[in-house]
Amino acid sequence: MRLTRRNIVKSIGATSLAIASGRVGATSSQTLDVAVVGAGVFGSWTAWHLRKRGLKVALYDAYGPGNVRSSSGGESRVIRLSYGGDPLYSSMALESLGYWKALSDRQSTPIFYPTGVLWFSPERDQYMQRSLAWLEAQKISHRSGNADWLGKNWPQIRFDANEVGFIEEDTGGLIANRAVQATVRDAGLKPVIAHVGPPRNGQAGGFELPDGQRARKLVYALGPWLGNLFPGTLGERLSVTRQEVFYFGPPDGDDRFAAGRFPVWADFNGGDIVYGLPDIEGRGFKIAFDRHGPAIDPNSLEREPSSEGISMARAFIANRSREGSTSQNTWSD
Repeated sequence: MRLTRRNIVKSIGATSLAIASGRVGATSSQTLDVAVVGAGVFGSWTAWHLRKRGLKVALYDAYGPGNVRSSSGGESRVIRLSYGGDPLYSSMALESLGYWKALSDRQSTPIFYPTGVLWFSPERDQYMQRSLAWLEAQKISHRSGNADWLGKNWPQIRFDANEVGFIEEDTGGLIANRAVQATVRDAGLKPVIAHVGPPRNGQAGGFELPDGQRARKLVYALGPWLGNLFPGTLGERLSVTRQEVFYFGPPDGDDRFAAGRFPVWADFNGGDIVYGLPDIEGRGFKIAFDRHGPAIDPNSLEREPSSEGISMARAFIANRSREGSTSQNTWSD
């Protein structure tokens, strides 16, 4: 049976509960309570919460928090509440949003941009309808309307006559690598840059670690590296694929797509779901197609954008831009 993201999230939640519930053991000056392996978003927040509970924690990563190889690295990510009415994802996202906002407020440079998240699709899309029903049931701040309403509020986009949409008003975008690094600093941790392999010597004295420390418990939060580290358990159950993202620079003097004037957005129109972020901190307008690409190794992946992907992104801009196909000649990638 292949693991889904939902099953993985459930497993992580159960593991975190077991560690935090007191079954870790008393803190010792000689042995860590928990070593967290992987300093991405899951690992950094796991270490943060364990530290806040008074446990002795160390954080390990082969490349460092927010590194470019990781799923949590890069420039920006969407934080949203709508997941087709799925209470697991939506409830977790709602809880995490408060932590991200509070963490951002403690920084000298923001990591959260409250742009809102705009969703649009054909009128009878079930995913959208379930998402909207969940927002309404939870009394989450949002607005919704038809194609005329969408076009009036976001004239940068060409909407089809049969489309409807809604905007989550309190969500938005995160500066990805800065957010992970801020989480680690806020936890008061100095990550150890080291490769940690599978558990060894898990007797009463704890697990051995590369820097000579020992830990009573280990948490592996390795994202795409989990299958490589545990091939017998996860190797055939996890499939790591490439999903390209593209940044485009708006035409000179055009601020219509900047954060504050344009939201994070998701285009649900069958086939590939297309996500995007506004121009945040001058990085450019981001487009990502939510589809599985070829299987990859995160250590050796060549990260040059494909010509096919660039063509798809430019065609999307041309189709959705109010200026039509001529817009592709004024955007730089």
